Amino acid sequence: MGLLSFSQFIDESENLAIAVSEVSDFDKACSIAAFVQFFESHDKQVFLIVKTKPEGEIAEIFSESNVQVKTKLQVRSYVVSIDYTKTPIEKVSYDVDEENGRINFFIFPKGRNFDFKDIEYDQGGGDFDHIIAYDIGSFDQLGEVYKNNRKMFKSENTFVFAKNFRMDGVDDSQINLISVNFPQTYSKSLLDVIRREFPKYKFAKCPAQLLLNGMVSKKGYIEAGKILDESIDLINYLVSCGASLAKALKSNYYSQSVDDVLIESLLLDNFEIDYESGVAWAKVSRKEIAEVVEDADSYKFEQKGRLPFNKVQTVNLAFAAIEEADGRIRVRIESNEPDSYPAKDIAQVFDGGGTGEFAEFVLSDVKLEDIEKVIFPVIGEFFGLEVKD
Repeated sequence: MGLLSFSQFIDESENLAIAVSEVSDFDKACSIAAFVQFFESHDKQVFLIVKTKPEGEIAEIFSESNVQVKTKLQVRSYVVSIDYTKTPIEKVSYDVDEENGRINFFIFPKGRNFDFKDIEYDQGGGDFDHIIAYDIGSFDQLGEVYKNNRKMFKSENTFVFAKNFRMDGVDDSQINLISVNFPQTYSKSLLDVIRREFPKYKFAKCPAQLLLNGMVSKKGYIEAGKILDESIDLINYLVSCGASLAKALKSNYYSQSVDDVLIESLLLDNFEIDYESGVAWAKVSRKEIAEVVEDADSYKFEQKGRLPFNKVQTVNLAFAAIEEADGRIRVRIESNEPDSYPAKDIAQVFDGGGTGEFAEFVLSDVKLEDIEKVIFPVIGEFFGLEVKD
């Protein structure tokens, strides 16, 4: 409940910014790309504003979907003009009234007469006039994007899509807010909202495919090759819009290249598990990659679906650490018990992000052989799991 309905918000907007703190989750990226295309179908200009520009697979999703990505906003300006041929002006000045939070403009005409009809107000250039705040707990998570545009974010021109959003001193009735089940289900939650708010709207093929790709990347839709009963209606709807279930499954469960398969084989070869804590892990060095990948200097591993060694029932957490060409270590964490051991909690310690089930982060000043020394203590501190290597 808020100031405007979502349909009213759409009607009033022309240039939209979708503001997020980070995008590292496949499902989240698919939902945002589909959201952009939804707005564009309503003749809106849309772009994504994010603190850190996405890379790899996430960047490809946005590029292929023609999503404009920015890290800074230029607020729309407004112009006040006076026809001085009709009303001659001697001087214009202003004074800041900090006590009352106002700026007072002083107009000194050359004559005694001044006609307010000769003043015109016009909207100048800029990026946006309305904002969608997507998957945030507070505006502060947007960093400089929020700090530099506070007034805009606190107006009725901002709509929030989040699960647990709070703003100090403001209740839900004063915010344009739709409560959604983020981060568990981005694409499904977005699909539910749009079908509810716009019952006659039908997605085009491309955004329908994005939503289906995002949905089947999460648990609860398809298991052991079988569509679960509670998923049939949603999947049938997206297929009726032109989405292909085969493409969605291929996008999520099959590697893109032979090189990816070779790296998955290395992960299996290097796989270790501590049965007592239920933590499994594997590491792959750049030297190992160079031995199996022809163009190792430019190659970047893209994991599709679950980690190949994360298929043991007793595993609570699994992570893979892969050394990249620049020496950094990219770590992917998967949790099979996201309510008890959310993967994102570990990633956020290292400035990464993700969901309870999947998360990623990058380490710049750690050697691959020291990964266990860095990650195991954090797992112990957060979840009480003592991992032995």
